[in-house]
Amino acid sequence: MVQWLVGFTDGDGSFSIYRQSFTDKWNLTFKISQSTYNLRVLYYIKKQLGVGTVSIESKTNMASFRIRDLKTIGGIIIPIFDKYPLLTTKYFNYAKFKEAYFILTNSELTKMERNRLLEDLQSRTASESYLSVAWGKVTLPLLDANEAHKVMSKPWLIGFVEAEGSFYLTSIPIELYMGLV
Repeated sequence: MVQWLVGFTDGDGSFSIYRQSFTDKWNLTFKISQSTYNLRVLYYIKKQLGVGTVSIESKTNMASFRIRDLKTIGGIIIPIFDKYPLLTTKYFNYAKFKEAYFILTNSELTKMERNRLLEDLQSRTASESYLSVAWGKVTLPLLDANEAHKVMSKPWLIGFVEAEGSFYLTSIPIELYMGLV
């Protein structure tokens, strides 16, 4: 389930660092959003992890699974994504999220130091050529599927396809298919 979750997160998850302006408090959120049509998958994730909340936004027909608690982020979320790295540029956001977690839980920092570090962290952006560290196990471009297996597991792929993929059937007139037109 864990590698599937990483693939699903690569497709539809997010790692957010935000500052509440009215309280000047920093928050971290791990979130996966889906159409309410797919609400069951969010409850499945919640049940498997044993933590988090599911909320429904009826105006947009969207639902979200969220984890905001720092202890849960440090005890459950970070170990998952450290063991099974994200394969897309979403890894960049996770790395920032993880760094923010360590800043927020560092009791030796003053509020001013914490704010400065988090502001600097929040301003970082990934380059256009950014690749997840997971791809460091192989030489790119990939030569064959065996190379991809060193990085990408079947559960990851299934999770990613469930989040981002689609299957459809098209009808092509036989004349076009045969190249007769």
